[in-house]
Amino acid sequence: MSRDATQAAQATSTSLPQFAHRLADDEASRRRPCGRRLSLKKHTVVSLFSGCGGMDLGFLGGFPFGGKFYGRLPFDVVWANDVDELACATYAANLGEGHLHRGSIVDVTDTLPASADVVIGGFPCQDVSIN
Repeated sequence: MSRDATQAAQATSTSLPQFAHRLADDEASRRRPCGRRLSLKKHTVVSLFSGCGGMDLGFLGGFPFGGKFYGRLPFDVVWANDVDELACATYAANLGEGHLHRGSIVDVTDTLPASADVVIGGFPCQDVSIN
């Protein structure tokens, strides 16, 4: 990992909430109004062009925002990829890196799972932020 990526990961790990450690099941979000527990099948997710993981976090749930807690959702990101080293460092700090594949999508397609329930993909931030 480059020095910049290491510094970004360290800065991220001290300044942002560690959502990866807060993804415990939220029992209240898994109960029907009558109080019975819902049976939720976990849907597998492949995340292409993941960036820092914002879309992945939205699919996972289990985080506070704006004074509200968003309960854990029945999704499990099993494979994620991005080419940007700093984005990957941020992703790893917030969501873990066991399923993160760094580098060009062209070079890592052989590591894709044989199947997934959902495929999501981010659009290039550079088109929005640079142009």
